Amino acid sequence: MYESLHNHTTTSDGKLSHLEMLDAAEVCGIGVMAFTDHDALPDEATLRALHAYAGPVAWAVGIEMSSGYPKDMGVSGSMHIVGLFVDVAHVGLREHCCLAQEARRERMGRIITNLATVGIEVTEEACLRASGGESVGRPHIVAAILEGERNKARLMALRDDMAKDGSASEAYQAMEERAVVRGIQEYVYGLLLGNDAYFPGVYVDYLYMLDLDETVALLRAAGGVGILAHQWCYESKLPLETVHRLLEEGRLDGIETLGGAASESLAAYPALSRVAAETRCLVSMGADAHDAETLERYVALPCIEATMGVYGTLQECVAS
Repeated sequence: MYESLHNHTTTSDGKLSHLEMLDAAEVCGIGVMAFTDHDALPDEATLRALHAYAGPVAWAVGIEMSSGYPKDMGVSGSMHIVGLFVDVAHVGLREHCCLAQEARRERMGRIITNLATVGIEVTEEACLRASGGESVGRPHIVAAILEGERNKARLMALRDDMAKDGSASEAYQAMEERAVVRGIQEYVYGLLLGNDAYFPGVYVDYLYMLDLDETVALLRAAGGVGILAHQWCYESKLPLETVHRLLEEGRLDGIETLGGAASESLAAYPALSRVAAETRCLVSMGADAHDAETLERYVALPCIEATMGVYGTLQECVAS
């Protein structure tokens, strides 16, 4: 059966609970699923429900940590590190999650203020309602934005402004292609809330995060390993040759060779697989799923059979 070792639930910015994600995995033919919520671990009630689960899908709890780049690179911004095999009761990891969630709320307030400068009105209450009052991420802010018809109209006006800018034609076309697959939410990311959004000064990066070496050190202290997630998302700041060097220096334990269900993930798969083979690093694969539809796209990828047995191989490598 297929495997997905990178998935999100309502504990962070996913749309389904842990048990609902397991049900969706079963429907899609996924036999192994890891939960890797953003800077968040399941609470005791969720862990009890998981341990009571009697379905056919094997599960594991990990985490996806928001991390800064290595300090010696001198690069600003953030990247994501998936931690697998972590002790969910580890005090240091739990403390990190508390600090990260507090910072996410402050970040939400700053983004809301910045959105108003481009004519997008949204409230903290709407964002918290979208998140269920727990971990607040960009998807929740996006959902709150799209609740209002006025905001949608303003978003389309901003889209038209970008369309008229000849220097942004390539980015505009890429945004349009993503919107065909994933809907109007892609305009929010492409125009306002993406790392390379067309309108600068709206998006606010994570206010609290460790750098790469500190992130991996914390995951290792918690008994886990640090896996670079979806490298293709930050190719401009973290090219393959840099990833290769970080792996050889032992500053990362592995990489996702297949990190998501998007076409970009599939396109990056051959090159990332070569890096993994050359460095003999740990290899992980996952849908980066926030809903059942993403799992469906993931299992339709032509290389999906390569995910079979990945978790078992990881277990053997970590154990040795």
